[in-house]
Amino acid sequence: MAGCCRAINLRNCKQVAEKLAKWYVLQRTRAAYDSFAEGLKALGVLSALREHPKQMTALFIKKDQPLTAEFMEELFKITLSEPGSNRYNVECRTVGYWRDFLQDCQLSMACVSLEDILVFTTGTNYVPALGFNPEPSIYFLEDNQDCTLPLASTCENIIRLPTFPKTNESFCEKMGFGIRNSPGFGFA
Repeated sequence: MAGCCRAINLRNCKQVAEKLAKWYVLQRTRAAYDSFAEGLKALGVLSALREHPKQMTALFIKKDQPLTAEFMEELFKITLSEPGSNRYNVECRTVGYWRDFLQDCQLSMACVSLEDILVFTTGTNYVPALGFNPEPSIYFLEDNQDCTLPLASTCENIIRLPTFPKTNESFCEKMGFGIRNSPGFGFA
């Protein structure tokens, strides 16, 4: 790298690493850095960054927000059938089960965590700094579908909840089993 043709040993490894890092940061990315700095100067952001670095940190670095049941409820957009229909009533009952399930997950009373639900639905265990696109959504499985477990599409950030369980315990059991035993593909 950088035309460095030196033998590396325990005595000089720190010097070689520093030399390579300086070359990479100062030479190779210098044009991009200068362009970025010019853009920040245009509106006075660069001077504000230099004068108040701690206060400006929130603009550039997202703090990890711990997942809570309340946050998860707000994160997922729920799509219900038309009010007054039989499906609407069943889906509203299922939403109640969903909220109870989230509380159980937060309190470690369920066999899965809130992070597990997020991975199952979106493929990632944290909320990206710019949010999700598309936003995570909840749809409901039809009663006539053969699937008795939750389904997810990580490409669309959709979880489909089963509506047939008639008790909260049955719903939580099906959700936990479905999430724990999904084949998955790892984290995005």
